[in-house]
Amino acid sequence: MQFRTFWFRAASDVHIGLFDCILRTADGVVDDNDEFYEIVLGADTNSRAVIRRTAEGENVVEVEGEFCSDVSWTTVTVVYTDDGGIFVG
Repeated sequence: MQFRTFWFRAASDVHIGLFDCILRTADGVVDDNDEFYEIVLGADTNSRAVIRRTAEGENVVEVEGEFCSDVSWTTVTVVYTDDGGIFVG
């Protein structure tokens, strides 16, 4: 199991990418063409959070609610289990 804690301040659309390995192109840009986990907090004007398997892909998990604030810092911890489970809280 691995976990990371993030702090952010944003009105909406916070994207977190979880990659199995470092995927960089020759110019140092992250290559997001393969499968990875994309977590979006505050999607659709801060009305929901989603988890996808590819960039801008189909939503695998979707939860309604407000997740972002442009006034105060938000703390989120992402847990990635050895069997592929993801928990965001």
